[in-house]
Amino acid sequence: MRASRLAGLLAALALAVLIVTMSIEYIFPSTVQGTLTYTRISGKPVTELTVHIPTSEEGKNIFKVFKLKATSAKGAWTVKPGPKGVDEYPDYWILSGPPLEPGESVKISFEMDYTRDVDYEAYPWTVVADIETTAPVTVYENVFVSATASLLEWRRTITLILGVLAAASTLTAITLTFYGKPTPLVPEIPEALKDFAKPKKCPRWRYVCLRFFVVDRCGGSNEGLLKGVKYRKSAFGKLSDEAEKKILKLIEKASGIWEQCCIRLIPCRDGKGEPLFRALDPKRASYEEEKLSKAVKLGKYWTFLYAKATYMVDFCQLFKDRKLRTREMGKSINPIVKKRKSFVWREMNPKQFDGTPLEKFKGLFKEGMPVEKAFEEALKNIKKRGDRQVVENALKELQEDLPKELKEEDVDVLKFLSEQVVDKHFGEKCVDVFVFGDYDDEAAGEEAGVALMPGRVIFLDEEVVTKDGEEGPITLAHEVGHNLSLGHVEDENNVMHPTCGGKKLNHETQCVKANRHLEKEERKLCDERAKRMFLEEKIREWRKALGEAEAYFKKVKKIHKKNKKKLERLESKREKAEKNAKKYERQAKKEKSSRMKEYYRRKADKYRLEAERYEREAEPLKKVEKALEEARDLVKGVKEGLGELEKELQKLKSEK
Repeated sequence: MRASRLAGLLAALALAVLIVTMSIEYIFPSTVQGTLTYTRISGKPVTELTVHIPTSEEGKNIFKVFKLKATSAKGAWTVKPGPKGVDEYPDYWILSGPPLEPGESVKISFEMDYTRDVDYEAYPWTVVADIETTAPVTVYENVFVSATASLLEWRRTITLILGVLAAASTLTAITLTFYGKPTPLVPEIPEALKDFAKPKKCPRWRYVCLRFFVVDRCGGSNEGLLKGVKYRKSAFGKLSDEAEKKILKLIEKASGIWEQCCIRLIPCRDGKGEPLFRALDPKRASYEEEKLSKAVKLGKYWTFLYAKATYMVDFCQLFKDRKLRTREMGKSINPIVKKRKSFVWREMNPKQFDGTPLEKFKGLFKEGMPVEKAFEEALKNIKKRGDRQVVENALKELQEDLPKELKEEDVDVLKFLSEQVVDKHFGEKCVDVFVFGDYDDEAAGEEAGVALMPGRVIFLDEEVVTKDGEEGPITLAHEVGHNLSLGHVEDENNVMHPTCGGKKLNHETQCVKANRHLEKEERKLCDERAKRMFLEEKIREWRKALGEAEAYFKKVKKIHKKNKKKLERLESKREKAEKNAKKYERQAKKEKSSRMKEYYRRKADKYRLEAERYEREAEPLKKVEKALEEARDLVKGVKEGLGELEKELQKLKSEK
């Protein structure tokens, strides 16, 4: 086992270094050599010199000399150490030898124990003959001796650390050897590839495109999904990259739930091909039209008269503090609606059915003209009594049909935001998901969301997007289910349970119903461009996964090839041992002598234990074979999934 061997090697290394550290002074003595030269300048010849060693303020020798030699031109001098001082080193040395004449020199060499961080050349020695003289000293230091001295200085601390390390490594090695799990010969399949191993196969995939709009607050600082939002000129701002990643992750997980029904949830795309996730600023949004038209016959021509009413909705009151509350789930969510500004004629130029303007009515009314004035101008310019009466009646009917003000009960915010605010900017062909800071249904209790059933609008609480775990994706999948005409069920493990209890969907009822709904409405719920871009992205992901899967297969195949012969040998030995065990068992049954029976039984037990040992040794190698099969199946599965995606993309392009 690699881990146990590594721990054992570390323990042995620590123990070896510990032994070296403890015996460093014996293996690598930290001694240095030095020299000084005494020259007799004048006076009578001398035969005896006394060399005094410099001492510190505490009386300790700065030079810890333990051996000294002296020679002159006339021969060697006798050296005798003086009495030992405070630190067990002589304070002075007595030298005697041939007469030293003026002009002659004595060269003194010595060995001493090295002390780190001492500038020896700053301490000259004192030589006493008949007069006292100082002589400079040269000490031959080196890096190795300096390092040894440092080690000796810190030996106690280093010994303690190495001792603890050696003990811990030894204990780790023993634990891993007897209690640890063996290190597998082959690595496991990477987590990122496990999702590609068994691709979901469907005769036909259907799609639901989702676009998210995070409702902003009217003033104040923004946090959460709205952090870092940037607006330009419209009511729709760019969300941060972090917020977009969270939304994409939510869609991907919710899609994983619906894939059991062969339905994928994918992001809707904007004109640049980016996911259509935006912040919605209530202060910039507006709702302003109710169009009506009236067909009238003037002479032999049929003509259309058009009218348009403008209304103002106070969105900041509707979404105050990013909170939205409803009175009754699934019914109108009443906004605060201001009175109509005025009736405005959008287009009053009569046209034939083929679109050709009638010359005599051209420029009859001006755009934006108030109702009363438009009536007067229209009737003033029509000369024929019959035509005049027809137009008068038509205008009165239009006036009656246009409501004077938009009542609260006439507006369903679920449709209102989607159809009157979002669709005008981005078109239809997507499910609109509006995210609020706080969504609460007072009739149904605390809720995380609501959706039209059937329809293409969803309201969600922001926690559904930002909170980790499975609750958010299940909630989104639940609301998409309502859009696909699925109602609530009693099964607590089903996605469509009122409390969004689980991930289960009934294949025979719910999946069939949702697919039938999409068969009719898919073009309204997802555009071809979003599908194509989704498939192209998926194909790139699967091609990358295929490369990784093939690399993993080659790695396992190499390990298998390396261990194949070893496995065959172990299998052969195991079979031979089992054969011998059976042979001696039969022999034991035939023998009448109890002594021989016992002998053959022991032999049989011995071979049986051998067979078990060979089986244990072969077990990791058998796992290599199994891993090779799994790697081969992985490559096959990824290739099949990639092929299905490429076929689907090709089919989509051909249908277009």
